[in-house]
Amino acid sequence: MSEHNRPIRILVSALGGEGGAVLTDWIVNAARIKGLPVQSTSVPGVAQRTGATTYYIELLPSPDNGQNGSEPIMALNPAVGDVDLMVASDISEAGRAIHAGYVSPDRTTVIASTNRIYSITEKVKMDDGRFSSEELIDAIRDRSYKAYLFDYRLAAEGINASLNALLLGLVARSKQLPIEVEHFEGAIRKQDLAVDANLRGFGEGLTEIEKTSVKQPHVARPASGATGSVEQKVANEFPAKLTTDILEAVRRLTDFQDDRYAQLYLDRLSKVLAIDSADQGFRLTVAATRYLAARMSFEDIIRVAQLKIKPERYHRILDEAQVEDGQLVRVTEYFKPSLKEISAIVPVGLGRWLLGMRKEKSGEAKSGLKVRTTTITGFLQLWFLASLRRWRRSFLGYKEVQAAIEEWLNMIDQAKEQPELAFEIVQCAQLYKGYGDTYERSQRNFTIIQNEIIKPALKDKIDPVVAVDAIANARVAALTDATGGELKKTLAAIDQKLKVA
Repeated sequence: MSEHNRPIRILVSALGGEGGAVLTDWIVNAARIKGLPVQSTSVPGVAQRTGATTYYIELLPSPDNGQNGSEPIMALNPAVGDVDLMVASDISEAGRAIHAGYVSPDRTTVIASTNRIYSITEKVKMDDGRFSSEELIDAIRDRSYKAYLFDYRLAAEGINASLNALLLGLVARSKQLPIEVEHFEGAIRKQDLAVDANLRGFGEGLTEIEKTSVKQPHVARPASGATGSVEQKVANEFPAKLTTDILEAVRRLTDFQDDRYAQLYLDRLSKVLAIDSADQGFRLTVAATRYLAARMSFEDIIRVAQLKIKPERYHRILDEAQVEDGQLVRVTEYFKPSLKEISAIVPVGLGRWLLGMRKEKSGEAKSGLKVRTTTITGFLQLWFLASLRRWRRSFLGYKEVQAAIEEWLNMIDQAKEQPELAFEIVQCAQLYKGYGDTYERSQRNFTIIQNEIIKPALKDKIDPVVAVDAIANARVAALTDATGGELKKTLAAIDQKLKVA
């Protein structure tokens, strides 16, 4: 078959439940409405990211591409380096296609949203196991013929539309397929599901593609929930490279507590920026942006309840379980709160009294609680816990966390004349992980490093240069073994080294 008559090859990649199948059906039906020969296949994956769900489409650019009126023969799977159009619902999926060799710089146009859902291998590491989104974006730009990269998920959320509908608009506007806009619109109408919302998302996609291309840098979009004034404040006061992360932190902390709490985050981050240096690439602020947001959005019972009753979580459960209309669904949540966790969500005096009881008794729940959130009673139980957010500032757990954060920020400020030491102090925030017992262990490890190395270094009892290496080694040891065994060995070795010196 000549190059002119060759099929157009399309690869769609998405997480399970993200609408990749619907997007594929729209493209296929649009081609059929146009009268083009078309075929699609799918390779089911899993929703928890051990593999993507991919869909492969081949279509002929004109109705008469068969030989002597015969049906054209099309492939069931993509070949390496032979994909013309690759569409991905997040940047990691585009990265997978790059890794597999499907994307080529002389042929492939990539349309991918720059949002990410982190992989299992990234999440399980005690330290920061995330791959660099910037490196993924650079790799896609380098290895594709043309790339349209933007946070399209955020754009879709902004107009209350589905991401797959917006991606379809991008496909239409890219002019990579011999299919007109009206044919794509016809495919949406033919499906007859949420037609108005999907047409709205499709229309947005037709305009979004004009905003970014392979030759343009990734432009940060305001995080959902961020006001224009906050947007402007971030743009005016912080380096441009941090805009995306800071606005996401603002969105997260507003959802966690309120606007005032998000403003506290910006005020704290401004103090870190004030002692940072452009010569160092603002690395102190870059690290603090992430770790400060993580520490301020700590997981207490209130937060856990808040996340469990979010409508999007329920919809995600339905999608992942592949629940069909009319099927009965029961969702049961399991809780086993410790007395420490309970004391954290009561007023200070009562919380300290409860902690006093903990010293006399184990105070741990002998059996977990089962809350069926698909019942009115169960939902209201979690709704009540989530509603305690408005009083969180008066609770013991909140005050303890804020005091610890302020102490951490104060130590960073004290080390401002020693940039390497200040940076290691910021990095120690990696130790804070998880919820319940896991959080307690991580807090304990942080406190040990703080008392054994950081504070003595700030008081000139340990040489700053020596302290930098000691903190780094202690941090790695703590992240390697959360129980504290490796940290104990490392601190003993450090202590011996200091005595010899």
